[in-house]
Amino acid sequence: MTESRQLYYGKFPIDERQVFYETENIIGIINISPILPDHVLVIPKSYKEMGAPKIFSEMTPELVSELYIAVHTIQRAIIDNRDIIDFNIAMQDGKSAGQSVPHVHVHILPRKGGEFDPADKVHSELQKSDVSPTGDNSSAADSIRIPRRVGPEGMKEMAAEANEYKRWFEKMNLGGGGGKKSYVNELLSSLKDGNHKNSSSNLLPSGENIDKLRTKFTNELESKLTNGGKKSKAKKTKSKKGKKKGKRTRRSNRK
Repeated sequence: MTESRQLYYGKFPIDERQVFYETENIIGIINISPILPDHVLVIPKSYKEMGAPKIFSEMTPELVSELYIAVHTIQRAIIDNRDIIDFNIAMQDGKSAGQSVPHVHVHILPRKGGEFDPADKVHSELQKSDVSPTGDNSSAADSIRIPRRVGPEGMKEMAAEANEYKRWFEKMNLGGGGGKKSYVNELLSSLKDGNHKNSSSNLLPSGENIDKLRTKFTNELESKLTNGGKKSKAKKTKSKKGKKKGKRTRRSNRK
């Protein structure tokens, strides 16, 4: 994150202190008007007013993939640090669907239970609550909602929240917090150590034959990574010698 840039959410400038997660084209931002604790937004980056896709169908498949990988990563961080496993992952796609800001955005709403009765009432609450930077979320239940954060005190509160989230990603060695770990290294480590059975990564399913599969897959992957997917020099040399020998034999037969 650079200090000289200016990011936008629709027409609204984003304060860098709100940004807690970042990849090449996606950011996670603190919500000014959340209807639940830890209610955050994940959006495509935009460096100008109204510069991002306004609706989901305007996005490229690559951007869609990056967006939802970010959503998944942020959700995992909340699960690991808030002891919450239930969520609403929501998108209001277009004005008629209740979209308050014409900029594609995904709501991540952690659910402890008992916030709404019935539980799926959250959708109507999200629909009628204006959670835009200038909106009003007062229609959400007073016992759970966080009042809209405004002014220096509001920004101080959001910055503290963002800094807490950033530390989660540093601890997880995932994007956004600054400390990144190669996915290949994570995969190899998980496979070698057998942590796949209980890890949050869930890189492989459990089963009776998983150890054999893990060993086979690890060896093949390490071989490809070591040799760059190419045959070793020794094999190449042997192959060339074999070809030369074959040519000499054919020539002698002709004589």
